[in-house]
Amino acid sequence: GLLKAVKSDEDLWGATPNESRTEKSEEKVMNTNKRIFISHRTCDKKIADILCDYFVALGVNSESVFCSSLPGNDVKEKISVEVKAALKESLGLNLVDVPINELIELVRSDEDLSAYSHPEMETIVQNIPAAIRKYTNGALRIYQALKKIIEKYHLSGMTLRCFDLLTAVENTGCLALALLNAEGIPAGCEGDVPTLVTMTAGYALTGHCGFQCNPSRIDPQTGELLMAHCTIPMDMIRSYSFNTHFESGIGIAVHGEMPEGEATIFKLSGDLSRSFVCRAKLTGNPYEKSLCRTQITLKLEDTNASGQSICQDYFLTSPIGNHHVVFTGNQCELFKAFCAPLP
Repeated sequence: GLLKAVKSDEDLWGATPNESRTEKSEEKVMNTNKRIFISHRTCDKKIADILCDYFVALGVNSESVFCSSLPGNDVKEKISVEVKAALKESLGLNLVDVPINELIELVRSDEDLSAYSHPEMETIVQNIPAAIRKYTNGALRIYQALKKIIEKYHLSGMTLRCFDLLTAVENTGCLALALLNAEGIPAGCEGDVPTLVTMTAGYALTGHCGFQCNPSRIDPQTGELLMAHCTIPMDMIRSYSFNTHFESGIGIAVHGEMPEGEATIFKLSGDLSRSFVCRAKLTGNPYEKSLCRTQITLKLEDTNASGQSICQDYFLTSPIGNHHVVFTGNQCELFKAFCAPLP
């Protein structure tokens, strides 16, 4: 059932009845400059490979199909010694591996975690729609459990293997991460260490953790991006509502709206060998049903040497992983100055 979206060559290319599939496909491969962008988690690489093979079988040039996830960021992979050493030497960061089962067992337990309750818990509960209110206690308990673990290990930031919670506790960490980030505790999703490092650096430089998000739609000609995720720091948004987590349909995710205006996209690689800083303008806050709950549209302001949008050069060619972090305001000079002495 993975390939029902594209039923035939005609659906993909719009061929007329008088044109053969082969002739139409060959013509499009030769003339089109569009690319197919598959955004996926590393653990879904097999599915992405199936899609790639399918498009190539239809006649799409293999170089026109791009998958965003890169090796090394899988949520189940151990953090490499090289990455730990680079972060310790360059930034003084110590990475602590906390077993996900410690969080799961704490959430499942009867332990009183009321000391770790959020001060605005009553207001939060009132704003949760009745249709998903059954997830409230579990979502807030994940927040409380994370607060206790952060205190226990003296953590200044964390990244959560959030998809592990879906079956283990039948809830998500979206709300917990939104609250932690607003408190000044960089809290990332999907166990993504490079993104956590980016958020931590961004927080140290700007006082805000930034919005971790995926590129969901890219127009290389106009330099426009649609980026989305199911959680966002509560202090970055002017208004919000709650919905379920998009991929699973359970838990409590955040639909937040950011103020339009200047923005900056920032990303560091895990070993700090690469960085990406881009000036952008936040132009809107759509709310499409087919995407993660918080969605923003960005117009990239930076161009390459030929005066073209850097979408093609970076996002569709060699991005630093899938997740990127968006900050409000023009922070480019600040971030570039930070990155300059890195290896």
